[in-house]
Amino acid sequence: MKKVTKIYLVENCYEDPNKVYIGKTINSRKYNHKKTYGDQIIYTFIDEINSLNRKDWEPLESYWIEQFRQWGFDIVNKRKKGGMGPEFLSKEAREKKSKSMIGKTHSKETCSKMSLSKIGKPLNHGNI
Repeated sequence: MKKVTKIYLVENCYEDPNKVYIGKTINSRKYNHKKTYGDQIIYTFIDEINSLNRKDWEPLESYWIEQFRQWGFDIVNKRKKGGMGPEFLSKEAREKKSKSMIGKTHSKETCSKMSLSKIGKPLNHGNI
């Protein structure tokens, strides 16, 4: 049985109907995005491809990101084109990334910046 990569749309990010996020997944990521963008989001699968191969799904994800940008939506994706999620990393790459994080500590300022970047609020460098 072939796995399917699904392209999805998250609408109403941060309670703003003009803010959207476009991503790809094998399974639903609705609850992850509710934590990030709020319970009011609308999560919809908009396309799919019968492949897990990046060369197959990345152009499709990039197409949808650009399409929504052309339609005038504020895309909250950090990358301008399709990206690579952890579900597509090799086991070795995941282990290497995990090992590199062991024992790392961050300053309160860095933790605050990382937290703010995840919820999409602009950083106010003078008040951190």
